[in-house]
Amino acid sequence: MPKNVFTFTEYGSKAIQSDLGWGLNDPRLDQLERLNNSSGNTLFTLGRKTIKASQFVGLVRLGDTTLQILPKIAAKGDFDKPEYTPEYQDAVRSAMHNMLVMLSVACDLPLRAQDAAELHSEAGDWLEILTRLFALELHRQFKAGLPHAYVTIEDRLPVIRGSWLIGKQLAHHSYDRMSFDVSYDEFSPDTPLNRTFSLTVDTLWRLTQDPINRRLLLDLRDWLADCKPSRETLYSDLSKVYFTRLNERFNPAFNLARLFWEQRLVQLSTGSLPSFSFVFDMNRLFQDFIAHFLKRHHKEILQGAWLDGNILLQAQGQKVHLAERTFPGQNFGKPVFQLIPDILLLSPLGIPYLIADTKYKRLDSKKADGGVAEGDMYQMLAYTRKWKCSDVLLLYPSSNAHPTQFSLQTSSENGINIRVVELNLHQPLEKPAGLIKELRMAFAPDW
Repeated sequence: MPKNVFTFTEYGSKAIQSDLGWGLNDPRLDQLERLNNSSGNTLFTLGRKTIKASQFVGLVRLGDTTLQILPKIAAKGDFDKPEYTPEYQDAVRSAMHNMLVMLSVACDLPLRAQDAAELHSEAGDWLEILTRLFALELHRQFKAGLPHAYVTIEDRLPVIRGSWLIGKQLAHHSYDRMSFDVSYDEFSPDTPLNRTFSLTVDTLWRLTQDPINRRLLLDLRDWLADCKPSRETLYSDLSKVYFTRLNERFNPAFNLARLFWEQRLVQLSTGSLPSFSFVFDMNRLFQDFIAHFLKRHHKEILQGAWLDGNILLQAQGQKVHLAERTFPGQNFGKPVFQLIPDILLLSPLGIPYLIADTKYKRLDSKKADGGVAEGDMYQMLAYTRKWKCSDVLLLYPSSNAHPTQFSLQTSSENGINIRVVELNLHQPLEKPAGLIKELRMAFAPDW
């Protein structure tokens, strides 16, 4: 691990002076506050003497100092041991590896055994590892050929090519009889997909400090030299990307590129400490990981009649709202409070078998309700009413290697059964058998 890298666990804290070795007026504290404001999230809570991480994991780089935030999902080691001990270092490496597996599943990125072994042995911060994963995947695909597509170009030329835009010429250039406003299609690499890749590659090349990453990214920059990316059109380009049989091999790399931008890579380049943050919310990562893990292994998880069920993620294709705003004298109004469960398991006829939602929260078995939040319970009841489904499932991460499960039953005549299941993330997630077994029990039809 390079020098000046400080590892936090989610919601963990460090003393500014004794743990970090900073003064109470250190300029890096001001940079952290600015990154909080620029990202729109509280990445770190700054106290008088301590810094505390939140549910956002990833890293913040302040000049030559890196603050790395990891989730407590280590399969081995012990985060409660002192940082200089082998047990703590094992926990860091294990948590980073499990986090990488979660991201590869959530982004539908094939994590090849060779890549996983190389990344696992690398001494670097979290962004360097993700950069390596992205660069290796895109490098591998570009070696097989850069994707091209027909792109419509409007230009002024001395000859007519394609279609002559007579209306445009008369409106703007009627005096010019030597040039023509034309529109034509060109087989070009300057597509929304490649522009997204180009901007991502260029940004990571400027941020990485790893020589292997810089070499891989430099190759990619050369291959994408004909693209003209722009920050102003980035999100428009992201929305225009679609995949066909001809370019679907680039989908995993695109998912990872999109992750960099959707998780708001925030940069600050003013002052003497160029800084940036790349973090993502563990709530979203846990949700996407479980949903895509279920899709990937559904034949091993679902049983009986449910095996033929249709899995919808984020209520895909269904626009369902809890209520409508009505006005006096009107029967229908504007729908409000859209309902978007994480997982809908439907029969071939579209009848709900089960509604499932993930919550990255810690349960408390000592409480009568198991620690389930009141708002989460009401949310599930809203789902059951709109989809007329009496069987719902709440999935939580376990705080240890011994997950629990129980159910909550409503007392109404048509009782609703809410399954509450913890999942053990303290296991090697690259070996899916353990999690498949737990989800098979959670999604059993006969609860």
